[in-house]
Amino acid sequence: MSSNYDKLHLHPPKVHYDLPVGGRRLEQQVDGYDATIVSGVVTQRGGKPTGARPGKLVRGAQGSQPKFGAAAG
Repeated sequence: MSSNYDKLHLHPPKVHYDLPVGGRRLEQQVDGYDATIVSGVVTQRGGKPTGARPGKLVRGAQGSQPKFGAAAG
């Protein structure tokens, strides 16, 4: 019995140095998805990039860790 997961194929990741100041990022392609959606925007359709790049670049630490209060006693 075959499943939809049988149609997925994950390619090896590739390093790209296209961020500001020569920063690197990993990109990994996958076959078998109809679409990839980020923040409600289609970024890939049928395995091909749409050119849309929603979101923003996140660098370094992003503030303090969440703090959980002690139980009231």
